[in-house]
Amino acid sequence: MGSPDILRLKFSQTRLARLHPADLADIIEDLDRPERDRVFRALDIEVAAEVLEEADPKLQVQLIQHMPAETASDVLEQMSPSEATDLLQELEEPHAQTLLQEMEPEAAQDVRCLLTHDEETAGGMMTTSFFSQPPQATVSQALDALRREASDLDVIYYIYVEDQQGQLVGAVNLRELLTSNPQAPLESIMVKRVVTAALTTNRVTSRTFLLSMG
Repeated sequence: MGSPDILRLKFSQTRLARLHPADLADIIEDLDRPERDRVFRALDIEVAAEVLEEADPKLQVQLIQHMPAETASDVLEQMSPSEATDLLQELEEPHAQTLLQEMEPEAAQDVRCLLTHDEETAGGMMTTSFFSQPPQATVSQALDALRREASDLDVIYYIYVEDQQGQLVGAVNLRELLTSNPQAPLESIMVKRVVTAALTTNRVTSRTFLLSMG
């Protein structure tokens, strides 16, 4: 039979895991460092990733630095690529490279792509985690696919419509998708004039582009 301290810790962590990640991040931040690391390490990988995404950057670094590289890389893989990139940029270069090497190749490639862009440019603001569908997909098919993929996406304001070559040909906002005929193809309801920005466009100009799409 386990010791009372271990049983109490397991009970507390079960209750903590039911909290919203933002609340859990606040609670962990208020703990002293040894207890903070112990509680965070005991969370399952998906919950730990959600907590990191909600945590202050300084806390993110402290938590990830005290984890074994293999576990830390698993957590990073569960985070959105943009959030994982922001965190890795706060780490010392050797540590960041070690974690990238431990990550699954596809996840690591997404993050490396984002790391190549300056934070003050459109490339530094972008994410590789977005929802796209072909022009011929119906509203019903798009909604079914969205339900399956929603938990892995950074944002779901728009459904991007891409051709077979992966080129952007239009976009559908979420409200339009939810109120359209379920059998209508996306190409019949998409906006074809999509505002875009070059990867090197500065942050201020990029924000203006985003506002013009709202």
